[in-house]
Amino acid sequence: MIQESDEDTNRPVTASAAAQEFKRRDIELTRLNERLQKLDRARTEFFANISREFRTPLTLLLGPLQDILDSPASALAPESRTVLEVAQRNALKLLKLVDRFLDFSDIEGGRADASSEPTDLAAFTAGLASNFRSACDWAGLNLVVDCPSLPAPVSVNRDMWEKLVLNLVANAFKSTTEGTIEVRLRAQDGNAQLSVRDTGTGFAESELPHLFGHRHATAGARAGAAGDTGIGLALVRDLVQLHGGSIDVQSTLGRGSTFTVLLPLAERQPAARPGVDAGGASPPAPAQKHADAVAAEPMLGIAETAVPANAHLPTTKAIPRFPGRIVIADDNADMRNYLTHLLQAAGFEVDAQPDGAAALAACRARPPDALVSDVSMPGLDGYALIERLRANEDTAAIPVLLLSGRATEDERIAGLAAGADDYLVKPLGRRELVARVEGAVRLARLRRETARRAQADFESLFSMAPDAIIVVDNDGKVQTANERAQKLFGYSRQEFQGLQIETLIPANSRQAHVSHRARYERAPSTRLVGQIRELRGARRDGSEFSAEIGLAPLHFKNQACTVAYVRDITERKRLEAERAEHERRFRDLSRRLVEVQEAERRKLSTELHDRTSPGLAAIQINLSLLDKLLHEHGTEDLKALLQDTAGLLAETTVSIREISSDLRPTVLDDGGLLPALAGYAQQFMQRTGIVVHLQTQEAARALAPAVQSSLFRIVQEALTNCAKHAKAKNVTLRLGADNQQISLMIDDDGVGIDFDRQSTPGLGLLTMRERAEFAGGSFSLETTPGQGTRIRVLV
Repeated sequence: MIQESDEDTNRPVTASAAAQEFKRRDIELTRLNERLQKLDRARTEFFANISREFRTPLTLLLGPLQDILDSPASALAPESRTVLEVAQRNALKLLKLVDRFLDFSDIEGGRADASSEPTDLAAFTAGLASNFRSACDWAGLNLVVDCPSLPAPVSVNRDMWEKLVLNLVANAFKSTTEGTIEVRLRAQDGNAQLSVRDTGTGFAESELPHLFGHRHATAGARAGAAGDTGIGLALVRDLVQLHGGSIDVQSTLGRGSTFTVLLPLAERQPAARPGVDAGGASPPAPAQKHADAVAAEPMLGIAETAVPANAHLPTTKAIPRFPGRIVIADDNADMRNYLTHLLQAAGFEVDAQPDGAAALAACRARPPDALVSDVSMPGLDGYALIERLRANEDTAAIPVLLLSGRATEDERIAGLAAGADDYLVKPLGRRELVARVEGAVRLARLRRETARRAQADFESLFSMAPDAIIVVDNDGKVQTANERAQKLFGYSRQEFQGLQIETLIPANSRQAHVSHRARYERAPSTRLVGQIRELRGARRDGSEFSAEIGLAPLHFKNQACTVAYVRDITERKRLEAERAEHERRFRDLSRRLVEVQEAERRKLSTELHDRTSPGLAAIQINLSLLDKLLHEHGTEDLKALLQDTAGLLAETTVSIREISSDLRPTVLDDGGLLPALAGYAQQFMQRTGIVVHLQTQEAARALAPAVQSSLFRIVQEALTNCAKHAKAKNVTLRLGADNQQISLMIDDDGVGIDFDRQSTPGLGLLTMRERAEFAGGSFSLETTPGQGTRIRVLV
């Protein structure tokens, strides 16, 4: 039997313990990693906040320095001016470091805007590098910019590429005292290759591995120049990595350095920003301003030569052309006093407040011409202050200038989107502050003048409008009403103020109006001028009247409102009712007239037939007897005369029958419309030779006698016109019916009607139209000269 050793028995226990230990350590490492990430985020946010806080003391430092340096030359000794200029240069260097810290915090905190756009990289890079030409010429350096066009635009973030190029060229300038700086761009192996070479001091081989570290400082900068702290190169590395590229450096101590950036040419998904020209060679205005500042910065440390005293021209105290009252809101006492000093010196009346709540109270008590507010304040901050101001009619138009140490594009956009009229970034100088405030004062006065003119136009419209005008807010309360509205409803202007709009509507319709108003407010897209509705209005004394109401949106007293145009149509409705009654009576009279006319025709036709038929028959018999007698005893002349008389008698008999039929065919009363039309068409063809095609197979519906008579007379008149005027050879009659109406269509192939030559329709057309309308139908005519005419009747 095989025995298991103790070692073999303990193996599973040892493996299990190792797995548990591994799991425990993995959990511990994950926890430590999360803690490190949290600490890193806190560190990044700390540096960002500290960098922003630096902007306020920098403003208080750079502003007074600039004011002193701008004073007349006689006010400063040359030595004092030199010392102040050194202080100013170093303050500007500190501001540059603050900006770089902010860039680092945005990149490491994931807040950097890495969106890219197709760019003509060669032209863009050449333009950026050329900003250093003046500095290089002044320092006796040769600047070579060699950037031929690339095969296609390269997708880059223009702001980041600008910082990348400017930092590399600025570092080359600082480390080079003589020789050449070369900036070249090529397309190589699917990459855009940027190389910046200088003949400066170079780096020791031991420094190269640490050159792009955040805390590495370079040595060997030109005398007096701002030695690079290493932040610039670390920023360049991060910017290159954000573009998916790489950076390398080759350097020999004492002979210079070459920095090479490789950027993939393969097209990435660009996130182009609105208003940017992808192929533009020059940077936009803000970018160009930054480029000029970076290019000028190295010269601040070059051979700190004293500026000649006569280079500073005397200046006088600025007196603004637009003096006004300014409210300042800032919790920093030094900054508040500094702003107050600058604006009072410029001639403004200043009311400085320590926080947003106090500034809001000052603006409400006496609206200023402009408000300068810090963004970050305890309690009511700058954004909340703007919201409160815009919500009040008395303070909504005050121009607001936000003051902040946050200088990113997103923060500027956020400030303007919140309702600010301008966004000022610390530090800022006296001239910029005064110019911005003067612009805000001009804007305030322009707004007041525009509002005054708009109010005057509105009041003029109110007083001159022929209708009642009522302005209602979203809660249904009347804001104002013109004089005609006051007369129409019986309320004074004071009584109208705050009156619920449903009060002006009869009680039985108020609830429906509340629902309609709610739907109107929820669907602003349907707010169209000209949608007129008829409603009933209620006066103050309880009487009601008919009204037409049109609605339209209106921005009134800084709030969305609705303007209602109300027209009293009581008199119009009365006149319309009278006209309708007159028309009804006229139609009844016309119908009665037609009925009387048809009855008279029927009577004349019957009497003509009854009275003439016996006599004509007797005459015909007598003539037949005379014909027999004359045939036996008469002469040939008498026989001929007798035959002529008999022929005339036969023609007279036919004419009398036709006249009787035209007056009222007996078949119309006995057999109805269809036999009457068939008989009349047959007679018409025999009399005129015009072929009539009758299609009545669809007209199986029984018609009222009045309708049958009207349709028969229309056909009769139409055929008469065809015979007299149309010169037609064929006429088609179609009589059809459905469940709703009878249709009669008459087509001829005649000459048609030329209404250009015949200004008014003939009597026959008017008669046909009237008969169709008397029967409760419609009449239409389609005609083309030379192509015939179509008459359509619908009953």
